[in-house]
Amino acid sequence: MLSTALKKAAAAMLLIGSFGLAQASAPSVNDLGTISNTVAFSNNDIAPSFDDIFKFTLGAGNSAVLGGIVGNADDASITFNLQTGFNGTTWSPISPLVLTPDSNTGAFSFSQTVSGLTAGATYWFRLTGVSSGGAYTVTLAPVPEPESYAMLLAGLGLMGFIARRRKSTNASFGG
Repeated sequence: MLSTALKKAAAAMLLIGSFGLAQASAPSVNDLGTISNTVAFSNNDIAPSFDDIFKFTLGAGNSAVLGGIVGNADDASITFNLQTGFNGTTWSPISPLVLTPDSNTGAFSFSQTVSGLTAGATYWFRLTGVSSGGAYTVTLAPVPEPESYAMLLAGLGLMGFIARRRKSTNASFGG
């Protein structure tokens, strides 16, 4: 009877232990929401490994995202394995991004613009890697569609035209 109770206790401990290990190795999912302004997320403990998923929806009027990674690491180099996905598709691996921190400060950085995206669509990317210590911050900023820039420039041109016309009208009336 004692042996049966011991076996059950051991099985329960094994189950709890394996559940704890599964929980520890699960990726951290970070929902950044709708990207219509610049957003940032920091991971301040990347030792001994990290596995972070970032999910976001691209805001209206945007067709690209400027993304950046900055941080510091204790390693001579740190590898970020980058994967991307779109609206429930499977992960698409991108070649590993190896960043070499500055030998004096440990600082590293990377930035890239991804274009051809669809406003209102959900995107995600996953960063995994190994480091003996350090931290990083991911920053995302939406990039407006070219039509938005054209409309902005047309509006500025119209305002300049109106201001110039008012100035010349006031000058002709002696005011």
